[in-house]
Amino acid sequence: MRPFRVLCILSVGACASSGTTSAARPAETVRATGGASMASGSTGVSIVPTSSEVNMTVASPMNAVWRAMPGVYQSLKIPLTTIDQASHTIGNEGMKALKKLGDVSLSKYIDCGNSQIGPNADSYDVHLSIVSQLAANANGTTKLTTNLVASARPLAYAQEYSHCSSKGVLEAKIVDELNAALAKK
Repeated sequence: MRPFRVLCILSVGACASSGTTSAARPAETVRATGGASMASGSTGVSIVPTSSEVNMTVASPMNAVWRAMPGVYQSLKIPLTTIDQASHTIGNEGMKALKKLGDVSLSKYIDCGNSQIGPNADSYDVHLSIVSQLAANANGTTKLTTNLVASARPLAYAQEYSHCSSKGVLEAKIVDELNAALAKK
């Protein structure tokens, strides 16, 4: 029975990593669940994506960047659910999206694999978390760390969400919008 469990977990791990060949794809943790009940044959496996984070430097002081961040998220049509002044954290920790984020196709921002009709991100039910955190650098610039975590599932089938990977485009767009907002001031 033990070799079967190992093969099952390895098989699921291989399926989870076959959706994309991108080297920038975040690592995933495969966990066997079921505890003592595993001996009775009722096992489960969960795939937990680790967060990918993008770090960038903004050539402005942190206070100016912090004041501009709500407008940046608003311009990208990302409703804010988190605004923490103490930790300088802002973003949305759980939003649903279908086909587009604002006027942009989701497949421009995330890779959820492909099907016969095209990129899955453009036809699946997508769950996104996008959060940015600021930190002051000693030279007067600001470190901007943005985490994007996404998962998706088909609309027509009852199946679990599968991990999607970020293409880094949305994180870069946040910096572009931020620099444009700071240049106006």
